[in-house]
Amino acid sequence: LFTLRVINLIIIVDIANSIDNCTVVDVDSGYDTNRTVITIVGEPSAVLKSAFLSNISMTTYILL
Repeated sequence: LFTLRVINLIIIVDIANSIDNCTVVDVDSGYDTNRTVITIVGEPSAVLKSAFLSNISMTTYILL
């Protein structure tokens, strides 16, 4: 059974990974520090778009 936190993270990573020419290569959930780092690699403009859309989705899904 997934928690709401895990479901939100899956959605955010899927959005980040949906942009062409970039890939999510690592997700590190720092439960002790209450943060998650998502590592994205690819063409600079694609990485920027992926990070931007992930940030928007994060504020939408996590702040609900």
